[in-house]
Amino acid sequence: MDVEIVSVEVIKPSQPTPPNLKTHQFSIIDQYVPHTYGPFLFFYSPPVPADKNDPSQTLTLLKSSLSEALTLFYPFAGRIKDDHHIDCSDDGVKFVHARVLYRTLSQALCPPLNPYQMRQLFPTEHTV
Repeated sequence: MDVEIVSVEVIKPSQPTPPNLKTHQFSIIDQYVPHTYGPFLFFYSPPVPADKNDPSQTLTLLKSSLSEALTLFYPFAGRIKDDHHIDCSDDGVKFVHARVLYRTLSQALCPPLNPYQMRQLFPTEHTV
């Protein structure tokens, strides 16, 4: 499977976090759970009828929606400060647009991908 990274950018919240919410305190349970990285993959086909060579409308909608969601869930756009707090500094989240070459979505996902193939779809610094 050939994966091409089209673009990488940071999506920031559409509105800044209010000053009184800049520091988010972990719950007592969260303070004792080890910090883990939880990457997400979203697979989508372009809406019909769409120009297969220009997914810009879908990408614009995804980025805009993510930016709006980060405004509501402001800790996700911050950084872990210590074992007790998140600095809700509106740093944003990494958005990677990648393309699996020479395959349709159904061809890329069936049969199910093996762990090596799945590893190719995650950012290199956080592979499992």
